[in-house]
Parts: sequence; structure tokens; C-alpha cells
Amino acid sequence: MHLIVLSIRTLLVAAHLLSNALAGGGLLLAALAPGDPDARKQLARWSLWAIFVGLATGGLAVLVVLAGGYPGYGAAAARLPAGAYWMLAGEWLFTAVLVHVYFIGWRRLAHRRFWHGLVGVAAATNLLYHFPTMMIVLARLAHEPALSHSQTIARPEFLALLRQPFPLAKSFHFWALSLVVAGVAYLFATDRSKSRSTGAAVALAGVMLLVLSGVGQLVAAPAGVSRELMSLSSMAGWFFLGGLLCGLGLIGDLSYTAARGAPGQRRLIVVLVLAAVLMSAATVSVR
Repeated sequence: MHLIVLSIRTLLVAAHLLSNALAGGGLLLAALAPGDPDARKQLARWSLWAIFVGLATGGLAVLVVLAGGYPGYGAAAARLPAGAYWMLAGEWLFTAVLVHVYFIGWRRLAHRRFWHGLVGVAAATNLLYHFPTMMIVLARLAHEPALSHSQTIARPEFLALLRQPFPLAKSFHFWALSLVVAGVAYLFATDRSKSRSTGAAVALAGVMLLVLSGVGQLVAAPAGVSRELMSLSSMAGWFFLGGLLCGLGLIGDLSYTAARGAPGQRRLIVVLVLAAVLMSAATVSVR
């Protein structure tokens, strides 16, 4: 039973991460990338769908928590005031409206690239700031409830928890993942060699930032967490090693595509998804 719950949690976490990374990073790249308007519009379309997929996977994850699959997370979530969740719902709705305005206004605002792009940037940054930070702080309280002795976590204390090295590194890690997912998606949205090189270069830069932020997490994480992830005597350690190997494969493929502008290799998506699943498994299986 434990293995089934672990598998469900892993798949939900991976799907939630990838969909939200595409929703935020894809929209940001669509707004800022040079040239190829058709590819940028396709990227915006995918981002629009991804924001709803992210909501659906997040909702399913909540059901797992309510069913008792992750009691620590449920206890941590109960410590946040109801106003925090109303604020989060409002921010999601605000982002969804901006994404719709950005997408449906493509033709009408095409000749005003700055103002059109500004809508996309506002939607992307709003999503990338509010949602991962909330999830990161909740996950940390779930693993380390003694970080705060308050029964209810007020906003000043929430921000104090967020500004510590470990959650900051995790936030940076998600933003880097958003670059990777957006770059790979852009690579498949275009048929231009130069644009493929641009997508691969963005994704490659994201992978490098993932490495840096990953090292930061290992340094700032509680000693037990780092030790378990770096040890092959634990299941989390094997998952972590598998994710690292996938990351190395991703670097090789992206480097080749960035240099040659070669057609998008479908194995890029397979390796990216597999890396996300393995790293998610490593995270959820840490004791």
C-alpha cells in the first residue's frame, strides 16, 4: 500500500511540476523570444492548457493528502490561515485571466509587441512567484514542523521561512526547471533551425541553473536529507542518481541541438519527463 501511495504521489508531483513549469516558463519565453510568431503563439497555447493541467494535478494531490496519503502535509496546510488560500485562488484566477488576454489578443496586439509581451510577462511572473513558494514552504513545514512553534503561520513568519537558504534554493530550482521545459517546448513548436537553436540554448541554460540550484539545496538542506539523497543505501539515493544520469543525457542532447539547430529529438521529452519523475520520487521518498 505504501508503494502505491508513493507512486501516486510521485506521478502527481512530477506532472504538477512540469505543467506549472510550462505554464510559467512557456508563457515567459513566448513573450520574450525573438522571431517566429507562430512558434511563440503555439507556446502560449500550450501554456494556457498547462495552467489548467497544473490546477487539476494540484487538486488530485490535495485529495491524496485528505485521504491520509501525506499526513504531515495536511498538518502543515492546516497551520496556514484561510486567507492565504483565498489569496492563492485569487492569484491563480488573475493569472488565468492574463493568460487568456495574452492568447486571444495575439492578432489584435501583434503590432504592439511591447504591450502584448508585458501582459505575458505579468502572467508568467505572477504564477512563478506565488505558487512554488507556497508549496515549498508547506513542504518544509510538513517535514520539519518544529521550524515554527506558532499554531497559525502569519504572513511575516511565512516570508521569514521562505527567505531562508533552503527554500530560496528550491524556488530558484523551479524557476530553472521552467526554463528547461519552456526551451524544450519551443524547440518542438518551431520548424526554423535558428529558433530550434534558441530553444535548445534556453533549455541548456536552465539545466546549468538546475545544477547550481541543486547543489545549493544539498548544501542548505537538513543533514539527514542530504545524506539520504547522496547515499546508495536508500531508495531516494537511487532515484536521485537516476535523475542525475538523465540530466547528463539532457545536457548532451541539448548541446548538440543548440550547436547544430538539428530537428527536435523526441527523446528529449522522454529524458526530461523521466528526470522529473525520478527526482520527484527521490523527494517524496526521503524519510
